[in-house]
Amino acid sequence: MKERLNAVVRVLEGLANDCNADRAIDARGLLGQIDAGFAMKLAIMTHILGRINQLSNLLQSANLDMVKAVELIETVRAHLEEMRSDPASFDALWDEVEKNSAAHGFDTSECRMCRSPRKRKLSTKLQDFVVTDSIGQQSGSTHSDFSVKDSTRMNFFYPILDHMLT
Repeated sequence: MKERLNAVVRVLEGLANDCNADRAIDARGLLGQIDAGFAMKLAIMTHILGRINQLSNLLQSANLDMVKAVELIETVRAHLEEMRSDPASFDALWDEVEKNSAAHGFDTSECRMCRSPRKRKLSTKLQDFVVTDSIGQQSGSTHSDFSVKDSTRMNFFYPILDHMLT
């Protein structure tokens, strides 16, 4: 998909002007979802999933060698842990993300996934009380304090790796 994104966009643009209304609406909806955030997620997921594809193929093969599978699992796990702990690993990936986004005409600074989350309100049940400290809510630093790169690292890249490592 990453290599064919421009072709997919051209096909969807053609379908968006189709005389079949249902198809045109679906195509316009999909086009609306393909933006800088999509291109960033696509590049990151392609990178991460590309690392575990060989393991996936081995585990699904009919003639599975358990010793080789265990060794490959340990190797993939070590590689994912290295990606998680080495900032240079994400920096190299981010350079690829920016290059990929630019190649498809997207600006990473306009990333939708990195916008500030909705503003949180105090519960209406606590309206008549003085709340000096809330538990479970983050106050202080906001999303806007971080660059798009750091926000993507903390809110997308690390959670994916953490989930795969657990």
